[in-house]
Amino acid sequence: MITCCVPSVPCEMWLRSLHRLRNVWARFAQAAGITVDELLADTSGFVLGRTLRLAEVADTAAFLASDSAGAMTATVTNLSGGIIAD
Repeated sequence: MITCCVPSVPCEMWLRSLHRLRNVWARFAQAAGITVDELLADTSGFVLGRTLRLAEVADTAAFLASDSAGAMTATVTNLSGGIIAD
């Protein structure tokens, strides 16, 4: 089962999630001695040379939920843009 929810209008829960993510990014940024904005702007670790687009994540989720992916079982889909090699 795949669940993907991206609100077109930011709701309170979505905004809280963003706030929590920013807190996580802040810890990584602090450890690296940079700001959160500098951390998020750095795409050097991505094989693609950029972060993922929301449409790419949505397209992948749509494929995995479709009949075309029916033969896939116990599969992990890596959407890290190459920053995590598996």
